[in-house]
This record gives sequence, C-alpha cells and structure tokens, in this order.
Amino acid sequence: MTPEQVIDRVRQDKGIKSRFPLRIIFVDQFDQYKMITNKLAAICDGTINIADFCGGTDTYPDFAKIQNLLIEQPSRQIQLLGMGEYLRFAFSREKNAQRRQLISLWNKQQNAQDTARIILPMYACYDLWERVVPAVDERQAEHIWRVDATSFTQDRVKVTVFSDAFSSLLPVVGASYGITQ
Repeated sequence: MTPEQVIDRVRQDKGIKSRFPLRIIFVDQFDQYKMITNKLAAICDGTINIADFCGGTDTYPDFAKIQNLLIEQPSRQIQLLGMGEYLRFAFSREKNAQRRQLISLWNKQQNAQDTARIILPMYACYDLWERVVPAVDERQAEHIWRVDATSFTQDRVKVTVFSDAFSSLLPVVGASYGITQ
C-alpha cells in the first residue's frame, strides 16, 4: 500500500463497527513513517505515546491501561506511538508465552457495536512482528497494513555507545564512542 492508501483506509475505517479495534501500519522508511504519523495526528481523535503507560523510569508499559482506553472511550480513534520501539526492546519478553502483552492487545476483542480504534504505526519491525505473532486470525488479516517503500535505499542510523564496556560490541565504521558535547 502507499502511504496515501493507508491514510484513506484509516479515514474510511473511522466510525465503522468492528470487534477487533487494533489497526497496525508497518512502515520501513523513516520519512514515510513521519509523514504517516503526522497525518494520523490530524485524523485521529488523539495521539498517545506508549511511554505514557509506563509506571516509572525503565519499566514496561501497563497494557491493561491501554486496553482500558477501549472501554473508557468506545468511539474514539487513538494513534498509539512507540510500539515498534517497545517491540525491539521487549522482543524476548514478547516471545515468552507467560510474559507477553502485545499479543493480548492484538487479540483483544470489543463489543461488536463499538467503533473504537487504536492505530499502531510501527517503524521497521515487521520481521519482529512475524516472529512474535506467527499466525494471524483471518478475521484480523485485513487490519495489518504494510506501506510499500518508495525506494530501496536504506535509512542511515547513527549509533552512539556511551559505555566503554560495550564499545567493542559495535565495530562499525563511523560509530561514535563516549559522550560527546
């Protein structure tokens, strides 16, 4: 799908009754991700960051509170940012059947008459999603949208290692080590 098609789907989906409230948008190019999240901010009833559901510094988000959004606001469309980052940091946790939370959010069902939506734009983590959720219910398959890359150039990412103990783990040309002003 193109970014414009995804935005159109979100607009069309607003107000339609559905038992499954989550809509996931996978984007592999950062400029497309930023454009989509900016447009979603104008379309959705609100934008929330997953960090808002963390009880403190260095804690995992409380997914029960995220699910309560659907109960408290049964007709709102909310953009939830940061889920891709959560998946990257908590990948091993999400692979553990006793500890995972993302799948419970994905499998969450609401009243069939409700129109609430949580829109999850996720940057560069489709492969992680497939490893955490190996099978998707056919009723939910149409709620996963992948944005086609406009080009095949890779985004450049700068990695800064602040700990001398880990500086040897990233022998990357051009990586910076230590704290810089």
